[in-house]
Amino acid sequence: AEMGRLDSEENEQGINENNRDFYRLQLRNSIVEHNISVVGKFVSQIELAQLCSVLRLDEEEVVAFITEIVNEKYGTIKINQPEGLVDFGAKKMSDKVDNLLDKIVEACNLIHQDSMQ
Repeated sequence: AEMGRLDSEENEQGINENNRDFYRLQLRNSIVEHNISVVGKFVSQIELAQLCSVLRLDEEEVVAFITEIVNEKYGTIKINQPEGLVDFGAKKMSDKVDNLLDKIVEACNLIHQDSMQ
């Protein structure tokens, strides 16, 4: 009976270690994906070597993460490997800024129309 209990404890410990390793890997992957998206918020394009340096990963890992992000439709990122560039695309203006610019254009048009009369 004592032997069976030890085997059971070792098995539970092995399962717990496997779970711990799994969750550590998931956490690491989530952090890397988040960091890639943060870089994308600040730059529209970056050299692949620079991105690797920022993330402290090799090129193969960075390309794999970007591929996963694109495949899961979390973002639209393009890699130009021959030129060594990562393109995050044009930055979209926030809706508030876009709305403000529309109002400024409308005001300018009204002023222009008024000055023509």
